[in-house]
Order: sequence, then C-alpha cells, then structure tokens
Amino acid sequence: MLRNILLILVLPVIVLAGTGVHTTYLWHMHQPIYWPDESGWNPGRYETAYETITTGHSQNNVSDIFNSDDRVGDYQHYPKDAISSISDLPEAGAQLSFAGALIENINSLSAAGWNGNRYSWDWYSHTRTARSWTNSAGKPRLEPVVVGFHHAIGPLMDENAFRKELACAIAIYDDAWGPGTISEGFFPAEMCFSERLIPALVDAGIEWTIVPDLHIARACENYPYSGYEDNCDPPNRADQINPAQAQYTNHFISRGVTLKVPYPYGFTPHRAEYIDPETGVATNMIVVPAANAMS
Repeated sequence: MLRNILLILVLPVIVLAGTGVHTTYLWHMHQPIYWPDESGWNPGRYETAYETITTGHSQNNVSDIFNSDDRVGDYQHYPKDAISSISDLPEAGAQLSFAGALIENINSLSAAGWNGNRYSWDWYSHTRTARSWTNSAGKPRLEPVVVGFHHAIGPLMDENAFRKELACAIAIYDDAWGPGTISEGFFPAEMCFSERLIPALVDAGIEWTIVPDLHIARACENYPYSGYEDNCDPPNRADQINPAQAQYTNHFISRGVTLKVPYPYGFTPHRAEYIDPETGVATNMIVVPAANAMS
C-alpha cells in the first residue's frame, strides 16, 4: 500500500516570511502477515509471504498482491526515482515508512527468487542509495522513519506490546536500510495517535511523530463543528484545550466528510505532552500535522 501524505511544516514566522511554506511527503508502505499461524517451514515463527503463496493458506490472493506492477515498483525503486527527479532542488527530500512485516514478506520472496525474481536479492538497495544522498542541510534525501513492526494500532495496544512493536521495528531497520543513524521520526499506523504513546516513543529515541491535522483542529476551543458537514461525532469538550483560532480552511473530500483546519496553527508543528496520572511526570515530543485534505 502506497500512501502519499503531505506534511505542511510551517516554520516560525520570522523564517516563514523569508523562505515560504516548507512541505514534505511521506510514502507509507505496508502489507500484513496474511497467515499469522505458526509456520510449517520454520517452527516458532509465523508464515511470511512466500510460504503463504506456496501453501495457498490465505483467502487473499497474496500472489496477485505482491505481483502488482505498482507494488513491485513502490517497494523497490519508485521512491528513489521520485527523489532523483527533484535532486536539482537543494532542500528537497521525502520520508518513507516501511513496516517490518512488509520487510519480512519481501525478504521471503527475494530469497526464493519468486516469480522470476520480481524482487531482486538486493531489493532494498534503491532506498539505501537514496538514503545516502543528502540535501543542502546534510540530511538524507530519503529518510525511512520508524513505524510499528506489524502496523498495529498503537493507542489500542497494551503499553508493553507497543514497546515491543517499536523495538522490533528498530531492530530490523539496519538490516533493511543499512547501518547508520535510525530516524528520529515516527509514523503511527493509520495515523492513530494518543498522548499515551509518548513515553514509549521517547524511550525509543523518537523525537517527532506525524499526527492528523484534524486532531489538532478538533482540540481547538472554537472548532466549527457541524454534524452534517463533519459527518462524525462532535469533539470531546474535555479535549478542546488548544486556543481558539480565527481562520479555518474548509475542504470537502470524497469520503463524505469536510475537514476544517485552522491556519497557520493547524499546519504548524507543536509539542504534545503526556502526564503520568500516578507520578505526575510529564513527557513531551513534537507532533507534525499531516495535511489530510490536501494529500
């Protein structure tokens, strides 16, 4: 699955006036473990894609899923090609989130030479190459950010399980993308985020996470809720602790909802805080809003 997520990074006004609005893209890649029962080939492990395709266990057509031309390109060279096409821009770059389960699936297909080597033995090399390119700030042109290993919905998980998702994702990072500094960014599965995740993320070395711009908007005191337009439940008034805003965008999207985001506040990175109810200890991190309606 490839998702183009536009992140509006609005810098402080003094910088914004001189350089304009900064934007970046994140390509999100994931395919699940389609048959999570114990592997018949590797006891103590679950099945990965090649075994599932060979045994025909899944009700999904896993062969067609991984043989799709767009996925074969997306998972290998398309991101590098896209970055290469804008290499003349000194600051240009993008992010990539690639779930560990997908890495395992592709590794299994690559090792087996599946379907005429649709996934080459060094399928990861394109991302490694683009990661080695740097922009004018010395940052990677393509940065694989951290994402939960199995794409689990973090806010619904037990804390220990979520911490293991992060630990597994970090453990496979170097195997896939080569040795070097692991990203300080995080993409929450389905962009489901809660402040309760902050302590585990900070302990894992994560400094910033993507969040939906609408989460920031609906927490504003004067969010202009309309049941007909929003097509969802109203904001919880207890969550509306962000200051009132003067101006809101208004974008209707094909899913039948209208996204209303205050500007520039709703497109600006902020710090979110979690306070442990038992100890009173506060932990915070940067949240970067994704511009959902413009994505």
